[in-house]
Amino acid sequence: MLASSLTVIVLTGSLSVYLYSVSGWLLGQGQIDRDSKAEGAMRLVTAELREAMWTSVAANGRRIDYRKPLLGSNGQYAMPVTWDGVSRSIELSSGRLLFRAGSSERAICDDVITTDPLSSPAQDYRLFTPSAGAQPRSVTVMIATRSTGYRGKVAVGRARELVYMRNIPELVR
Repeated sequence: MLASSLTVIVLTGSLSVYLYSVSGWLLGQGQIDRDSKAEGAMRLVTAELREAMWTSVAANGRRIDYRKPLLGSNGQYAMPVTWDGVSRSIELSSGRLLFRAGSSERAICDDVITTDPLSSPAQDYRLFTPSAGAQPRSVTVMIATRSTGYRGKVAVGRARELVYMRNIPELVR
């Protein structure tokens, strides 16, 4: 009887520790997923903007229009640097970060939020903040995402990066 009671106590304790560990793992996995989503979107955005030769940021900071230089048949940029003729933009629309090039459109990231999760109290932020000057040479990009995960816990991911444009023509440098 004593051995059965001790076995039940040990098994109950082991099961509760196991369930507690699994719930902690699920919460951590939700946070990792959000961080990965924000970082993945940041990689796509920064790769596009680094190649830009001209940018224009909307007044609310939620849209950036940009132009990329023309590539020659050898895969190198045509000299002098000239626009390839394709209008491109990255824009936040209804919680989705969208990439547009000409008439095509694709979603880069879902569940993008417009408040900085690391500020207290939460404050609105600009996704795109250009450097000073008539033609900015750099843009600060900040992407924050949020989702509801295990047991209704909110997971927030945030990525921020300063992007320097590499292809600004000599005329505007």
